[in-house]
Amino acid sequence: MFDTRKHRPGDATLIDEFVRRQQHVTLMAAAPGEAPQASILPFVILDDDTIELHCVQADATFVAAMANPHVTLLVSDFLAYTPHEWIDAEDASEATLQFEAVLMRGVATLTTEPREVAAALARLMDVYGYGPDARPVADDELYGPQLRRLAAMRIDVTSRQAKFKVGKGDVQQRRSIAQHLRERGEPNDQRAAVEIERLAPLLAPAIDETGSPESPRKS
Repeated sequence: MFDTRKHRPGDATLIDEFVRRQQHVTLMAAAPGEAPQASILPFVILDDDTIELHCVQADATFVAAMANPHVTLLVSDFLAYTPHEWIDAEDASEATLQFEAVLMRGVATLTTEPREVAAALARLMDVYGYGPDARPVADDELYGPQLRRLAAMRIDVTSRQAKFKVGKGDVQQRRSIAQHLRERGEPNDQRAAVEIERLAPLLAPAIDETGSPESPRKS
């Protein structure tokens, strides 16, 4: 993910709040000498530096992480595509995607021990929610056969990189982009407009003061 100062949120609280709002993460792992594998998974935040996941043992991403525990997690939220004419009628390079993303790198600890996997899944269900008649996850006759196909993974996060492409320019210009989204009215546009307006006063001042001129094609 290309790192540019103008799209880098300066407030760590914004990054933490974004990650905690999301419900899935893309886990990426690469065995030595092989192409990276990727899986989309639910996740649990255990503390500021630890993420917990579960995988199917036969998942190629889990197999890759077994071979090389240095993994990458991508938490992302696509908001909208915005055409160049909302910024500049002539300059087509102003066309872009609006999104928020946090890339985390870390080291994975993996287990296939059924009771440990059950405990990880119980923590996951505590976050995502049980149905009213659900039996809590445990290594028993209901869940035991499934647990033996699954694995749990804890990632100790060693670095983070955040990129929030939510509008451009000062607060007023960002609000103008949000208004264009509302007028266009595609399926995700209303949500994108709300998020751009919410972040405009938080991101625009820092970006205006510290952002260095860069080609839009690099972002």
